[in-house]
Amino acid sequence: MTSEEIKLSRVNGDINKMSAKELSNKLEALHLDTTGRKEVLKRRLKTYHRLRRGDVGPHLHLPVYFDNLIVIDFEATCDTVPQPQQEIIEFPAVLIDCHTLSIQDVFHAFCKPIIQPKLSSYCCELTGVLQSDTDSAQTFSSVLADFDEWRKRHSLGYGKKFAIVTDGSCDISKFLLQQCLTTLPLMLETVGLELEGRLHCGKDDALNIASLTLRLMKDGAYIYNNERLEVIWDKEKKKVMSKQVIPMSWKEFSDSRPRVRVHLPIISINAPEEDKQDHL
Repeated sequence: MTSEEIKLSRVNGDINKMSAKELSNKLEALHLDTTGRKEVLKRRLKTYHRLRRGDVGPHLHLPVYFDNLIVIDFEATCDTVPQPQQEIIEFPAVLIDCHTLSIQDVFHAFCKPIIQPKLSSYCCELTGVLQSDTDSAQTFSSVLADFDEWRKRHSLGYGKKFAIVTDGSCDISKFLLQQCLTTLPLMLETVGLELEGRLHCGKDDALNIASLTLRLMKDGAYIYNNERLEVIWDKEKKKVMSKQVIPMSWKEFSDSRPRVRVHLPIISINAPEEDKQDHL
């Protein structure tokens, strides 16, 4: 080990021995964020010392790859008994500017379900979506067209690189509401953020995920595609043969980035543990 590596190792050892109060005081003295659990505070202080010594991972030297992130948190029809086919009833999207680290715009619309137009009382209570909200709404196809126009107005995919952020791949591949229910509050608590608004209100959830994403970016997280949506289309039969969400490692993203043609990039906050440790 070099002398600098030995010094950094000693600093990390001292940080590991600090109490939460000591860590908070140290960060405050350095004018750094003091919110989050003890492990988050440790990581933040260690990152500060690594940056001072120039000893950082290669991703921290890279320029911001995405211009924007779109945070999405769908709400779908549901009942106490699992349904074979769920329909999106709330479509929120929060636009993040990766260069200014701020929320740029919000898209929000309710959708009228076709298969099950009447919402269950359980669904209304869980999501906060009222029957009157969906009765007066457009169908999903119309809302999706409006969303696409909103995307184009912000030049996303037309000169600006973007990715979609969710709190789990369920929002894109399937609507496993219970998974979302248990992960979002815990993730917010871990970094010292409070849940704003109502859990399972699509717009509030999307804004909370946006706040979480901004906090991670401000803490030095490099945002990259950790999942991609693969759809196989049969031209002759004119139908989708298969669709699946496929995980992407940092290496796969890094290797493919110069030549990848991104149609629907997805970033799930709950990335694999090895990716979190290496790149967040």
